[in-house]
Parts: sequence; C-alpha cells; structure tokens
Amino acid sequence: MKKILSVLAFVFSVSANATVVSAFVWEAPTGHAPAMFENGMKAKAMHEAMGAGVFIGQGQRFRMYYVMRSDSAAARGAVMDTLSNSAEWQQFMGEAASREGASSLVEVYNMTLIAETEGGPGGEATVVFQYRPNPGAAQAVIASTLKAKQLHEKMGARVQILLDETGLVHYITQHESWAAQGAFEDEVNGGQNKEWDAFWEGVTSNPSAVLEDVIRITQVAVSTMPE
Repeated sequence: MKKILSVLAFVFSVSANATVVSAFVWEAPTGHAPAMFENGMKAKAMHEAMGAGVFIGQGQRFRMYYVMRSDSAAARGAVMDTLSNSAEWQQFMGEAASREGASSLVEVYNMTLIAETEGGPGGEATVVFQYRPNPGAAQAVIASTLKAKQLHEKMGARVQILLDETGLVHYITQHESWAAQGAFEDEVNGGQNKEWDAFWEGVTSNPSAVLEDVIRITQVAVSTMPE
C-alpha cells in the first residue's frame, strides 16, 4: 500500500487534472453477447444522466469493456451514491442478472489519468498495453510512457496513460480506424522511425516493467466526456 500511495503522489505531481476512469470488463456466454451490449447501452443512458462519460467497446472473445469517466474521484463517488439509491438502477440490474445467459463481471480497473492527448480520447480502434512496474521502478515506467506518448503522437496516435489501484500502468493508443492503427503499428515495428527505434532500444535494454497483456478494443459507443 505504501508503494501505491507513493506512486499516486507522483502522478498528481506530473498532472494537474484528477480525472478518474473505471473500466468494467463483462463476458457473456456463447450466443448472448448481443444482449450484453444491449444492456450496456441501457446502462450508458442512465450513467450519462448522472454526469458520467461512458465508452463501450468490444474486445477479444466478444468481451464488453464498459468504461466510466468522471472529472474527479468525488464526482465518481457521487455517481456511485446515486446508483446505490436508485430504484430504477436496482431494478435494471436485477432483471439483467436474472435473464438466461446473463453476463459476468470478470475484471474491474479503477484508474487515475496521468496524461492524454489534447482533446481527450477518440477513435474506433483502441489498443491497451498493461505494464506491471518492477519493484521500485514505477516512476521510471511513468517517465518512459510519457516519452513514448510524445513520440507516438508524432506518428498520429492519440494516447492515454492511466494508473490503477494496484500500480498497473495502462498505456492506450487510439486511431480512427484499424487500418490507421495497422499503419501505425508497421511504423513502430518496422524500423521506419529512427527516433522511436532509439528510444525503444534504450527502454528494452534495461526494462523497468513487465508487459502483462495487450488488449484490442473496437469502439461500440461513446459519449462526450465531462470537462
């Protein structure tokens, strides 16, 4: 816990905003994904009415990534308080859980935004790289991702960097299409960008984190995020 608190202190020292993001990963039994996404769209309307911005994406294995964004932890807490006292929400959740083929919540990430491309997130194609910092290396990982963000933005990516409650760093790139994302990936991996290649060689020669997962998500729906 002490390590996580020290990392959070560092995050707030490099970013003046306190945007918070909660990502809920849902999975439906085979054949029931359409109903899961239909429920997601209904939940989105309710959450937006309570002041949260919502992104819904489809990932591997037809998982639904339901992402709520608020401009502060207090604002997120206010939404949670409203939900717990909402008869409409409780009825909706009860009905969704009781239906045949109900989806299951498989993961929750509560995150603080470190940095993002000016104008906020956007684009159909999202790729999430999840890095687990080595012991004592959290600040080095954050510094490296901030540098990577600068380089990737030059290549046309929109970037978000987030830190969750367990210390996992989420590095996110977004593009307007998967074709654009593929062109970006070719540039990153194909030796076409000497500045990136030099940076990546330095990072990988003395790694400060372990890559835990890479998640590809196609946007299904998104709302205007809170200012």
